[in-house]
Amino acid sequence: MCKIALFGTSADPPTIAHKGILHYLACHYDIVAVWASNNPFKKHRVSLEQRQKMLGLVIEELAMPQNNLYLCEQLSHQRTLHSLQQAQALWGKEAEYEW
Repeated sequence: MCKIALFGTSADPPTIAHKGILHYLACHYDIVAVWASNNPFKKHRVSLEQRQKMLGLVIEELAMPQNNLYLCEQLSHQRTLHSLQQAQALWGKEAEYEW
């Protein structure tokens, strides 16, 4: 069974901690889907689009040899359930999802 880690974050901005978490997840899961989303309880300093681009740069910099770390902007939503449903549409309901 495919193990998929879902990592949504406001990433405002992405930090070294985000990078460390992504490295760990990429070493322990078959697929790691990461995205930035708006947190309705937070005033964001930069736009969602800019935060997505910064996360993409973090992923590029990590350059994981497993090549299993993906920026999945389509999963970005304020509600976790919606993000999970989108992930299931991409990878199927049979996969094991963790977030």
